[in-house]
Amino acid sequence: MVEKTAYVKRNAFISLGLSIFCLLFCGFIGFYSFGLASSVVETIDYYNVRRDMRAVALAAKVISALGIVFWIVGIVGYFLARRNVGLR
Repeated sequence: MVEKTAYVKRNAFISLGLSIFCLLFCGFIGFYSFGLASSVVETIDYYNVRRDMRAVALAAKVISALGIVFWIVGIVGYFLARRNVGLR
């Protein structure tokens, strides 16, 4: 049980940091962050350890999902703007 507690604490903060980085700089990291946060939430629910870290992991999931959406919108917007300007 001790190793699960350490896993949850470490990976909850790693996923939160990666999701903030994803939101600010590069969105494709959000896929990894979202998966890591989902794994943390599943571990918390299954083993019933570190319930206080569940909010951190859920915040990481939300922030990384927003980062992914903004990244995709940015890519689509870039290609639409490039097409309208005629920079082929």
